[in-house]
Amino acid sequence: MIELNLQTSNKQEEIIKDYLQNNVSEVLADKINNGVKIIKDNKTLINKKTLAGFMKYAYEEARKLAEKGTNCACVEDKTVYSWAIHYFEEDSIEGNLYNEDGTEYKVEIKTTTPKVEVKTQPKKPEKQQATLFDFFDNPQTEKIKEKPNKNVADEDNEEIEEKPQVKEYYKVYHEQELMYPDLIVLTKLGDFYEAYNENAERIAKVLNLILTNRDVGLENKVALAGFPIHIKDKYLEKLQKQYTVLIIENDEIKFYEKQEENNSKIDFETGEVLDKEITIQNQTFDKFQLKTISMLLDGKVVLK
Repeated sequence: MIELNLQTSNKQEEIIKDYLQNNVSEVLADKINNGVKIIKDNKTLINKKTLAGFMKYAYEEARKLAEKGTNCACVEDKTVYSWAIHYFEEDSIEGNLYNEDGTEYKVEIKTTTPKVEVKTQPKKPEKQQATLFDFFDNPQTEKIKEKPNKNVADEDNEEIEEKPQVKEYYKVYHEQELMYPDLIVLTKLGDFYEAYNENAERIAKVLNLILTNRDVGLENKVALAGFPIHIKDKYLEKLQKQYTVLIIENDEIKFYEKQEENNSKIDFETGEVLDKEITIQNQTFDKFQLKTISMLLDGKVVLK
């Protein structure tokens, strides 16, 4: 069993810690024990989370459920455990922040002294007696006011707002999402299988999951729903009753066909076509293999 250096202060926190110690991967355990590096205020900081911080997070999630019209204050254990995995897995959720030397990070509060504008009444010009020279033009006494030219160097020094970069994992996901709009597309990210956009809404409805959102570098956040990897088989079985599922995992694409009777098949060992319409069942192929099979069968491969 992986040992986590999480401090507990009550029975509820002890239950969450026991669950995490029995279910987290080594990667997530390292995040919990050592924290992760984040960039904030142009500084590299260590983000470490605690069970006390999770309890506050769980309270907010429960409050959101109540706002959606839930008729009771009860939350299933599996839902709370799912919140715990997500809380410690998601890097965008801030816990306690520390400097790289281990000292606690404190936000610098910049104070400025407001300038007090003193209004003075202009002096009335003294009336002077006209002289003979006032009746003649004197070009040497005229002042020509010119507008100052904007320095080009100043333009180069102006701050240029950087456009956010779209997350690489989302680019890969979105590509498959566009290729297979009728399939449920999932991607393995850390200890979770996640779906985004319309797929997130679909699996949230079928699996009774909480629908949330995430910033992936686009102008707006995208819809998000997911479940821990240790309950993959159970949830995958439910999804296959209505959809064919595509999972992106470790640079591979896996298809899990919708469970239907009398599906046509192909013998991949002999290459024998058993029916004109071919169905690929729970097989794993890379992009090159899929393209080759499609060419050999003249485009008769059907992904249900």
